[in-house]
Amino acid sequence: MDADFEGDVFDAEPLPLLYDAADGDDYEVQEAGSADLPSPDTSTSSTDCEGTHIENFDPSKCAGAAIGRHPSVFEQHADRLKALEQGIWGPFKNEEEWGLGKWLATCGVSQNKINTFMKLPIVQGLNLSFDSARTLLKTVDALPSGPEWQTFDVQVKGDKLGEKSTPLVESYELYYRNILECVQDILGDPTLKEHMQFSPTKIWSDTTKTNRFYSEMWTGNWWWETQTRLPNSSTIVPIIFATDKTNLSLFAGDKVAWPVCMTIGNIAKDVRRKLSSRAWRLVAYLPVAKLDCFRTDEGRRTGNYEIYHECMRQICDPLYSLGPESEGTTMICSDGNIRRI
Repeated sequence: MDADFEGDVFDAEPLPLLYDAADGDDYEVQEAGSADLPSPDTSTSSTDCEGTHIENFDPSKCAGAAIGRHPSVFEQHADRLKALEQGIWGPFKNEEEWGLGKWLATCGVSQNKINTFMKLPIVQGLNLSFDSARTLLKTVDALPSGPEWQTFDVQVKGDKLGEKSTPLVESYELYYRNILECVQDILGDPTLKEHMQFSPTKIWSDTTKTNRFYSEMWTGNWWWETQTRLPNSSTIVPIIFATDKTNLSLFAGDKVAWPVCMTIGNIAKDVRRKLSSRAWRLVAYLPVAKLDCFRTDEGRRTGNYEIYHECMRQICDPLYSLGPESEGTTMICSDGNIRRI
């Protein structure tokens, strides 16, 4: 796990996911080095402005090379609005209506209060596209959304006995998103274009390669060594998780949530740490279990461990088939290029 972020990352909502890697979109996959694609870096080393020596991965392996092109998330969103004959603030009429709708939807007032507000003569005179809480929420639902939420039932068998002397079983729900869609959501974010790296490097103090520097994830041995096991034109995308039980109330009650957030190691760490960079995605809410089916605190601790690992196994399930020995999958990256992940 990794706590490599600043601020309350759990407040961040994902950017619109307009491309599903499983949809099999009709794009042209081209050989690395094609005239229509960015030329792979063929240099084996370079020296930066601080005099450090940068060793690049074997150019013949085309690590992180593009294999095709696809419209970026922003371009897809613009095409969608154009097809619907809406402006950039669609489905709202304009920026002012968008601002009012956003405030009403996020200020925390009840739907009854919103309905009362919408009936005020001064508000009705604005000729808004929504006239009640219901129509406002319907308009909000028409906005592009991130990966959809799913549920998974987790059962825990305790050591207390119930009727017929059988062990008591408690059932809890995991709420989670498809992790591959969350990876695509981050990887394809054009606002992170200047802060992503797709191939490993080694950084040395000078050309003698006596002292090596480690900073970003792609400067480590693991990335370099894993890249050697992959086919040409492959791109590594490391997954980073962060999770912590969070109190929902500071004053009363025992309501807590256990969010799981994720990001990728291709993003520079100084950018990844900032909440304003939107480099993290909320991928799951783990169940918070009291586990009354156990007699002892030790049993409840063990039960919570089992719940945690079962939930993480379910969250990560789509990743298991994409290891170094597989063909991987294709995804759109922040620069509009398609890479084999």
